Amino acid sequence: MKKNTRILLSIASGLLLVLAFPPMPFYFLGFISFIPILYLLDHTKKFYFWNTYATFFIYQIGTLWWISSFQEKTDPFLMASGFVLDVFHPFYFMIPIILWLVIRIRMPRRLSLYLFPFIWATFEWSRTLTEFSFPWISIGYTQVYNTNWVQIADLFGVFGTSFVIVFINVIIYDLIINYKNGESSFKVNKWQYTSLFMLIVLPIIYSNIQITKYNHESLLKSNETVNIGLIQPNIDPWDKWSAGPADQVRTLIDYSNILLDSIPSLDVIIWPETSILYLNNDFNLDHNFGFLENWVDTNNISLLTGFVDIVVYDGDAPSITKEMNFRGEKVKYDNFNSALLLDSNDYEIYHKMKLTPFGERVPHVEVLTFLTEFINWGVGISFWGKGTEQKSLQLPNSNIKIASIICIESIHPQFVRKFSREGANLYTVITNDAWYDFTPGPEQHALISAFRAIENKRYVARAANSGVTCFISPTGQILHRTEQYKQASIAMTLPTIESRTFYSIYGEWLSYFCILTSIFFLFYSIFKKK
Repeated sequence: MKKNTRILLSIASGLLLVLAFPPMPFYFLGFISFIPILYLLDHTKKFYFWNTYATFFIYQIGTLWWISSFQEKTDPFLMASGFVLDVFHPFYFMIPIILWLVIRIRMPRRLSLYLFPFIWATFEWSRTLTEFSFPWISIGYTQVYNTNWVQIADLFGVFGTSFVIVFINVIIYDLIINYKNGESSFKVNKWQYTSLFMLIVLPIIYSNIQITKYNHESLLKSNETVNIGLIQPNIDPWDKWSAGPADQVRTLIDYSNILLDSIPSLDVIIWPETSILYLNNDFNLDHNFGFLENWVDTNNISLLTGFVDIVVYDGDAPSITKEMNFRGEKVKYDNFNSALLLDSNDYEIYHKMKLTPFGERVPHVEVLTFLTEFINWGVGISFWGKGTEQKSLQLPNSNIKIASIICIESIHPQFVRKFSREGANLYTVITNDAWYDFTPGPEQHALISAFRAIENKRYVARAANSGVTCFISPTGQILHRTEQYKQASIAMTLPTIESRTFYSIYGEWLSYFCILTSIFFLFYSIFKKK
């Protein structure tokens, strides 16, 4: 194969993947995006490593170029970590390609070709493992706008949806090659045409059934509801850590009062991630919420807010903690990126469990302790404590259990589904996406939350510091949203949903089947006689 042809094929697959990924609207390209790279890999006995790398480098840069946050105040460590991710993450995409080629050279061509979706789904699932996990650009997300097809995610999850998309790519590619070889009749390709028809039409039928079942107006009439207000304060994320935290809380209260004046019937108001920073030990450690309790009681509402929680260890402490002088003695403590649900009588706190690698915590820092000496993000948030208990927060005087998902936790499908398995009937996401200014990052993050809504068939109330603040339906549609990078507030009545989806109950069952299939054929191809 000529060099120019290889280059064109590599670039074509990379660009198709970029154009298919939201917020780009060309989701239909996801069904053909793998065809050029499959042609490159399937029509040579050589492995063109750098051509393959180029495909996924283009995909990485085209979708996640914003991750270094190219702003005037951006911390150099954040820029550097984004650069490292852009360069080295595409190498990880080479793993499924190499494993497939091991099978390809030892097994019949067509069998190995149809094993590719199994290996790809296994690879996507593997990206959720360890604290280094960053499963942001999974192929399944390309269909989040394709509402009338993508509801199969409540059966398969995002990785299973990726499996179906890649399988469609493989079938179309196989039909193209058969046509090129003069085998274009329906009789010869009957099972390919039949499979392609089923993989496109059956999800459409199923999706329309689910869209009818989860009709918003019908759910409002039949299910328990809650009136929610979302506050988008649009506070500069680079300045908030050095500005007066008490002033920021007062600003949020003022914004909330304006919303309450216009909609006094609200049950709960939601503030974004880390809205309440460190005020004092009495507030953040002893949980004497004083003025905030009075405000909540006066307005007869509940408040869900991001909150810096401080925990002092009396006895055994984790190996990685901080020390301070507290009440006359040196103690070990941790500060947690948390969600606080406060009402006039009680409060509940949830500690964030999935932390942004390096940005919020060094992955596996208990082992890699040497990294703590030189990795410290300038805004002071690179060493959050890691939460240990995944729990829902109960709204008072109701049957409403809130899954308070914090920022990057929303990109972990298996983690999020456990909330509904444990009884959460409403999802919330609090986040601070203002680090990424006018880039696709905040939009992508919001649409990933929409995919979690589809998988678990839950309403999502999403409060962001600067966008995207919105309400999302169980079918992944944005019901109401604010404009980014402006102070704003919105309110809506949301139904709760008690039923659980197949995916919520059984999780990554299709991924596990793909894993077993991939392992079996990989070992079979290695050990079979030539």
